Amino acid sequence: MHNLMRNVALTRVCSGLSASTTDHLCTAIDMRGYRGCTFIAAFGALTTTAVTSIYLQTATSSGGTMSTQSGTRVSIDDELQDGCLIMDVYDPNPDSRWLQCVIDRGTANAVVDSVIALQYNPNASYVTHSTDTVYAAEYNARTSSGTA
Repeated sequence: MHNLMRNVALTRVCSGLSASTTDHLCTAIDMRGYRGCTFIAAFGALTTTAVTSIYLQTATSSGGTMSTQSGTRVSIDDELQDGCLIMDVYDPNPDSRWLQCVIDRGTANAVVDSVIALQYNPNASYVTHSTDTVYAAEYNARTSSGTA
C-alpha cells in the first residue's frame, strides 16, 4: 500500500498561539530514521506591519544547544491573513539529530494557528504515528461509493 501516511510521520509541534510579538520555539523532533522534514506553519490574523517568519535550528542531542541553520528563513506578508508558510529540509545538518522550527514574530501582533512537522523518506518500511499528537488514522485504497 502506498498511502502517504504510511510513509510520512505527522507531528503537531506547535499548538495555537494568541496574538503577540513574542517568538516561539516549536517542539524539537528526532530525525533519526528520516531523511527529510516539511514544516507547515498556519497563521491567523496578522496585524499591519507584523514581521513574521519561520526558520530552522538543529542540535546534536535532545535538549542540546540549538544552532540556527543558514538560509532557512521564509516570511509571510502582513497583508496575508489565514495563510501558511512551508519549510522543507532534506538531509538536514548531518552532525545534528534534532530539528526545530522557530516562529519569529515582531513589530506587530501575529496569531499562529499551529505548526505541523511531516517527516518523510523513512528508513523503516512503515511509519508508526505518535499517539501524543495523532489520535486516529485510517488508510484506504480503491474506495467505492456507499455509506462512509
